Amino acid sequence: MRRRTKARELALQFLYQLDLRGESVIEDLGDFLSISSKDRQCQEFALRLITGTKDLRPEIDEILTKVARNWDLKRMATIDRNILRMALFEILYCEDIPPKVSINEAIELGKRFSTANSGSFINGILDRVKNEFIKDLSKGAGSAAKPGAGRKAAPPAAKAGPVEETAPLPKAKQDEETLRGKTQVDPPVEETAPLPKTKPLAAKKPLAEAEPVPQRGAAEQPGAGETQEPGEMGTVPSEDLDAAPPPPDSKA
Repeated sequence: MRRRTKARELALQFLYQLDLRGESVIEDLGDFLSISSKDRQCQEFALRLITGTKDLRPEIDEILTKVARNWDLKRMATIDRNILRMALFEILYCEDIPPKVSINEAIELGKRFSTANSGSFINGILDRVKNEFIKDLSKGAGSAAKPGAGRKAAPPAAKAGPVEETAPLPKAKQDEETLRGKTQVDPPVEETAPLPKTKPLAAKKPLAEAEPVPQRGAAEQPGAGETQEPGEMGTVPSEDLDAAPPPPDSKA
């Protein structure tokens, strides 16, 4: 990409922000240019386009209102409006730039950053500006006309402070600013020590088998004539019930 084409893209980006956010972004102009490009000449040309378009915007908008018939500036797409403003600054006030170059560059910006119909729309507006506000350079009595004839002299634009080149940052800290934000590299993740190996569990001993409860034999059963102690389990034999003496007579 050519140096001035890149500078026009940077100027369009900043003018777009200026149109949306207002004068508060002017203080960020130096940082924006130093971060966006390291080419000194590219920065200087972008700065010239930005400051010139900003300072002459009332006069530029007045011309745009005249040539953009049936179009209100506020109804135009924001990108198209700022492309036209910047192109009008080049055509009307930059004698070192041929009008045809400014028009072609503006058309390409519209195709690249705006809608599909922006190229033809921008071409029609700028062609009227060239025909109505600039003398026809092809006219003359056989002699070549001077470049920039019929153009207005641009008033001295407000000088912005010199663009300071940012020093390269150390590799350990990748904290270069991107417009207004900062990107930080996360610290390296420390490796955790391996967990100690656990000992295998000892096999459980089998439970001891319970000894069988001895059963009472026949010899242990209460015999005939034996009395059952209270609380003992068992039955009284039927023959013992027959042999039991009768209860004493209460009358005796």
